[in-house]
Amino acid sequence: MRGALVTKLLVLVLFVGPVLLLVSGSFRDNQEMYRYAGDLSLWTVLPRAPTLDGYARALALPLFPRQLVNTVFLSS
Repeated sequence: MRGALVTKLLVLVLFVGPVLLLVSGSFRDNQEMYRYAGDLSLWTVLPRAPTLDGYARALALPLFPRQLVNTVFLSS
């Protein structure tokens, strides 16, 4: 029973951890993205000043809507 719990926690850390870092990184600006590159702390995961500028720039790209449709279509 204890071994199964340890295995589940290990899988959770290995698979959910990188996704959490990617999502939290999407709310950072470029300077903050590389500020904590070598450290492993709470600030490695949580952005100090969350921003949506990266999403605004991506949505403003002229080919983004077509690329999004292609991605959704091809992945389904």
